[in-house]
Order: sequence, then structure tokens, then C-alpha cells
Amino acid sequence: MSVCGATVAVVEVAEEQGRQELGRAIRSRRQAAGLTQRVVATGAGITVQYLSDIERGRRLPSLDVLARVAFNLGTNAAELLTKVPPYGG
Repeated sequence: MSVCGATVAVVEVAEEQGRQELGRAIRSRRQAAGLTQRVVATGAGITVQYLSDIERGRRLPSLDVLARVAFNLGTNAAELLTKVPPYGG
């Protein structure tokens, strides 16, 4: 594998780990608040399937969506993002 290919692979792994960590942080916060996916998704203006995909690390929300989800969880996007390690860390 070329150096460029190796770099791309590392970034892809880091991105996947970041999505998973963010999803876990959202799910943990939602469950601790005793909220259902339907309640949070409806409040954030997204589908339950989209929230489920975010929580499982399958999709990465835009900053706007993350802010709306966070608001409906009684927190903010910055707090949820503190649970996500930086690339390479």
C-alpha cells in the first residue's frame, strides 16, 4: 500500500471511531435522561431511523443536526463532542 493509501486508511479508521464514539455519547445521554429515540428525533426534526444510525455510528450528523439533538438532550454539541477523541488520538 502506498503512503497516500495508508494515510487514507488511517483517516477512515479515525473517522469511523469518531462516529462510533459520538453515537455512544448521544445514546448514553439519551438513555440517562430517560428519553426515547422518537422523542429526541421528533424534537430535533429528524427521523428516528436517522437518529438510530447516528447512535450506531453509521452516519455523522451535520453540526446543525448535532446541535438540535444536543438541545433535545439538555446539553450542547460541544459537550457531546468532548467524548470524541481527536484524529490520531
